[in-house]
Amino acid sequence: SSETYPKEIVIEYDSDCSASRERFRPDCRPEFGPGHGPEMGHVIQGKIIIDISDSLKLAGSTETITYQDFYIDSMKIDFNATLKNLGKNAKGNWVVEKEYNQTITRNNVVCVRKNKETQEWISGFGTRDRSDNKYYLSGNGSVSVNDTAIYSKTIITPLLFDASCNFISSGVVELTKNGSTATINYGDGTCDNKATVTIDGTTEEINLHSFSFPGGGRFGHHFHGFGKRD
Repeated sequence: SSETYPKEIVIEYDSDCSASRERFRPDCRPEFGPGHGPEMGHVIQGKIIIDISDSLKLAGSTETITYQDFYIDSMKIDFNATLKNLGKNAKGNWVVEKEYNQTITRNNVVCVRKNKETQEWISGFGTRDRSDNKYYLSGNGSVSVNDTAIYSKTIITPLLFDASCNFISSGVVELTKNGSTATINYGDGTCDNKATVTIDGTTEEINLHSFSFPGGGRFGHHFHGFGKRD
């Protein structure tokens, strides 16, 4: 909307945003990578509205993201997110707060995801090069289906993300799912693919690359997706 701040960015998908694997409209693809999205035959409709108050490098700046009448096929997605630059803390590190709420409605199933996290940047905040990114992440989140909470995440000790390492280097996170609780300890800051997982009082070492336990169990069967940096 403007070359100066504040700025508004509107991404709009019309009802013709559909295609097959063999033929697709390039302007229907921004949200997806190869093998996903419109080239697989999905229809996308609606708007994504992004409002930016000022450069996110400046203390006090905010960015909001809102989905408006957004659908993928018959699945409705309501989404709003806010990013805030809270300035520098007592250590002199930049702090960014991120919060989002997402509701996915498909037929009679309603899935609600909520997440609020804070990044304390050790290095790389002011550069475009991602290779020097290093920050601590804290916060919590939850997922519920049809108003029944089935999953939650709480970061007990801030998680250390370092671009030079493919895995979380340190920190502790507690997960709950269907009445079961797991605590994951990522270690002392050493870059490796190992963590310890405690489930119902039993502690085992996990390989963060394969999510496998030495005894043959599969961490992914209990809490899929944790350990990888993305």
